[in-house]
Amino acid sequence: MRLLGINDYEQANQYLPEFIRDYNRRFVVVPVSNLDCHHPLDETLDLDFLFSIHAFRIITQTLLIHFTGKVYQIVTKHSAYYYAKQEVLIACNPSWAISAWYHVNLLTLDEIEKRPKQRTIVFPKSAEAKPLPPAHDHHCRIYGKKINGKPKPTNLSTE
Repeated sequence: MRLLGINDYEQANQYLPEFIRDYNRRFVVVPVSNLDCHHPLDETLDLDFLFSIHAFRIITQTLLIHFTGKVYQIVTKHSAYYYAKQEVLIACNPSWAISAWYHVNLLTLDEIEKRPKQRTIVFPKSAEAKPLPPAHDHHCRIYGKKINGKPKPTNLSTE
């Protein structure tokens, strides 16, 4: 279209029928058979579910599901052990709506706010803090001071 000097939508729309004729003339393929093999769409198919992104997750003991950095709580009348540690199918449709399925049953989910982990408060070390020397009977003080494999007493006067 650039070579033809087409610069706006109106000119492109006027050129479109000619482009289609030229494209079909160059690339059309004659079918082997004229039989139409298309089938009508089955009304029972859920196309939103079929074209969703599917993933599996394990339910925590507190009935939480983690998916795409978010946390979802399962709302149910069953006790927690009924779903705990079970695998569910997560479906994320093109509009990013999340649904969870457990044994072909749709689960009710509530997105909950993910709280940041609480950090421990660390005080900076004092500039005046100095390590204490080891005690007088500490094993480091007698290292290398042995006579015949037994520790040499440190309180002996030097001779």
